[in-house]
Amino acid sequence: MERRAEILLLSAILLFAFAVRIIGIGSPSFYYDEAGLLHSEGILLNQGVSAVWAFNEVQPVFSMLVSLMPVALLGFTEFAMRLPFAVFGTLMLLPVYFLARLWYDRRVAVFSALLLAVMPLHVIYSRFAFTDMIQVFFLLMAIWAMEHYLIKKPRNWLSWLFLAAMFFAFSFSTKYSTLFMWGLYWIFVFARQFREERKQLKGLLKSFLICHAIALLAILSFTGFRLANIFYMLYGIAFWSFSQSLVPSYTLAGQPVSYHFLVLIHALSPVFYLLVPVSFIYVLSKRKVRTRADYLLFFLMAAYLFVITLQARKFPRQLIFIMPLAAVILSRGFFAAWDRLKKPSRNALAAVTVLAVIVSLAWSLFFVVQLTEYRVWQDFGSYMGTLDADITIHTLDEYWPVDFYYVRQKSVRGLGEVDEGDVIVWPDYNS
Repeated sequence: MERRAEILLLSAILLFAFAVRIIGIGSPSFYYDEAGLLHSEGILLNQGVSAVWAFNEVQPVFSMLVSLMPVALLGFTEFAMRLPFAVFGTLMLLPVYFLARLWYDRRVAVFSALLLAVMPLHVIYSRFAFTDMIQVFFLLMAIWAMEHYLIKKPRNWLSWLFLAAMFFAFSFSTKYSTLFMWGLYWIFVFARQFREERKQLKGLLKSFLICHAIALLAILSFTGFRLANIFYMLYGIAFWSFSQSLVPSYTLAGQPVSYHFLVLIHALSPVFYLLVPVSFIYVLSKRKVRTRADYLLFFLMAAYLFVITLQARKFPRQLIFIMPLAAVILSRGFFAAWDRLKKPSRNALAAVTVLAVIVSLAWSLFFVVQLTEYRVWQDFGSYMGTLDADITIHTLDEYWPVDFYYVRQKSVRGLGEVDEGDVIVWPDYNS
């Protein structure tokens, strides 16, 4: 593939991906977490107070700062709130392309970007204001910068370590669970180095320490180097990464062990769901074909799935990190088979792959249409949708979407605080 054709094709894929992610994003009502983020942004914009350093149990500040810009310009609307996440969801195709090209070749890189562009879970979460999209984008950029440093061994090595550190800092300052994913990556890097070139371990450790010293300074800069804010950050790591995720007695959304594996059927689309393990098995079974990158992809996907399977608190958005890995694996498997097959078999492989891409796109659009029709009162039943906007709604704890659409909301502790004609909402998060 020529360089010019590669750039044009990648640009067309990016435009297509953005169109799929941007059209109609202002139609659905805010979901709970989206409206909670908007509430925190309102406090920051109107009062100049960051909820991250004012309240407990709030995610890090970086994604709030990123998503605040269009809200400040366009107002507190669904479109303005979701716009940055659609942009970052589209831009995530770039680190996938960079990694696949670094590890393999241009064909695998461009096709990986196309596959990610149509994966249902990635499309859906790019259309809503969930911080995972920004988190995973910067995490993939950090892995790409570090891989470039390790593989290419550039003369300007410090610049690449600096890039990796800053990208990791941005990802961590978006969501603390970055620690798990980044930690898994470094486990593989050190384990591989120990097995292949133990004499180079000292140099690798030095690079690791330099990278994370830079990252630590960047992360602390978000706290303003204030001791109270650093405490809130440490508390947030403990709360979000351990208390909410790993302690069954605390979790409000316990799910069975099989949960993520069942969700993956829709997250990838059924055809991709079947082809990912086939690609893995094919590549890893060919001794002359498999590379370090293949082992890294396999380890990251398997280890990450294992970690989130252990969590009592499980959600589909935890699989966003899996989507770019799956895209590269599928593309790698396709071209590994393509290069070994003759023309008739190649035609059959191409037909199956085109069908898989079409099915995945159709799967994505089906869910897009469904979710476009979401309204906040669907969480409470049809009766709630008939209420006037000037009523007073009392909640056991503040339900942010209600707070956004019905401004007269109050938090109550008991029935003695309500008047005749008021509405009381007790959200059941376990349902």
